[in-house]
Amino acid sequence: MPVQTEGALFEAVQKARLFSDSKYFVDAIPKGNVLTVYEDEKNKPDFDLKAFVLEHFELPLQDEASKEPQKNMDDHIASMWDVLHRPLRDGKDSTLIDLPHSHIVPGGRFRECYYWDSYFTCEGLIRAGKIDIVKEMIANFAFLIDTYGFIPNGNRTYYLSRSQQPYFSHLLALLQQHDQELALSYYPHLEKEYAYWMSGKTELTSVKPRSNHCVLLDDDLVLNRYYDTENTPRSEAYTEDLHTFEQATDEQRKNLYRNLRAACESGWDFSSRWLKDHTNLSTIRTTDLIPVDLNCLLFHTEELLADFAKIKGDVDKSLSYDRAAALRKRAINRYFWHQDHQFYFDYDFPEKHQSDNWTLAGVFPLFVRLATKEQSDKIAEYLAHRFLMGGGLLTTTQRSSQQWDAPNGWAPLQWIAVKGLLNYNHTDLAKEIASHWLSLNRDVFSATHKMLEKYNVIDASHEAISGEYAMQEGFGWTNAVALCFEQLLEN
Repeated sequence: MPVQTEGALFEAVQKARLFSDSKYFVDAIPKGNVLTVYEDEKNKPDFDLKAFVLEHFELPLQDEASKEPQKNMDDHIASMWDVLHRPLRDGKDSTLIDLPHSHIVPGGRFRECYYWDSYFTCEGLIRAGKIDIVKEMIANFAFLIDTYGFIPNGNRTYYLSRSQQPYFSHLLALLQQHDQELALSYYPHLEKEYAYWMSGKTELTSVKPRSNHCVLLDDDLVLNRYYDTENTPRSEAYTEDLHTFEQATDEQRKNLYRNLRAACESGWDFSSRWLKDHTNLSTIRTTDLIPVDLNCLLFHTEELLADFAKIKGDVDKSLSYDRAAALRKRAINRYFWHQDHQFYFDYDFPEKHQSDNWTLAGVFPLFVRLATKEQSDKIAEYLAHRFLMGGGLLTTTQRSSQQWDAPNGWAPLQWIAVKGLLNYNHTDLAKEIASHWLSLNRDVFSATHKMLEKYNVIDASHEAISGEYAMQEGFGWTNAVALCFEQLLEN
């Protein structure tokens, strides 16, 4: 592993809090044989750790929001494609995993490609007429699947123990609308990614009902959870994780780091959704929960695999994937749909009941078209009366200190909800949500000339809750969803 992600020097830098963001140092590039020099110099009486790091590492550049300030939001978004479209090749001593093509990065501290960000970004790129960049980004993901067997959270070595919400099937469905032959050429990659998520399924028994991402439920139904193969502090959030560990009980500490990492795989890092006590991050228990969003995305993967197999003339495989999708659909409605509340909730596997956290993950069955019309009607009612605020949809109805909770709203989940509602002809509500979100984007841009990672949807005059890092601007998926909503509201 690179010297900037583990070992004595790494620990010294992170524990000394030389930089306000733990991710800053792990993205630096060492100059020469840094460890040897460090061992020679660290015990000298005049040794200065920060001066040593500044001399012996190439530190990441701080991103500028754009090349030139733009007076209106639309011009700003158009200018940002070039700013965020980057070659990702740092060389052998970097934590960056070199990619064959350029990629749109989110912006700010996120200097690399991210898996689920890329899907939402591609929705915007399509509307901006930039299909060639979409093809580059999909090719990068195919390269990662070929190399590692899955798409990592991001193209950094410290992300290789987990993936992120699986949108590769949605990217291929987008591509299929423009180039079906090219989309079909990625069928083997989609199969390989699906195999990654289903790894461990054949090992499941009543005695060992959980393995990797797979969980065995009643009637031999198998659903998936977020998971990370490592149970150690994250390199990119080392001191933060150590602090959380210090607050935890002995029982919580056993799988604390894995649960923190698994929440990062969900993209919702962090949210009361994963916490037993919403005020205490050390009560995180991500791997105990079977999430509705992940299983809906895998349902879509199974459906697309069945379609691709059928087009290629492999009837047996097509039927097999169809059966897998049908079983998952049955399991989703059995374990996530709450008959009394008439909404979808995550399932608490150890406790054998649904979670009581109201979250936008409950909209994913509409996004992948597996809910009934009657279910969609009830979900639409809850979105309108429980989640919709002046600036768009809340992520969860729970207030906490975590960034994926109220009062925050995030562009990707606005898109998931709006697209899901459109799938079931709840057009007026979909447009109302899009209008609220766009108005918030424009109001904040008028005041700051920035597009932000997340927003306070309750009170635009206040910033969103920051979580474990400062507010980031750029911002790939926010720009993209704004374009999607503009097009929707024009029609």
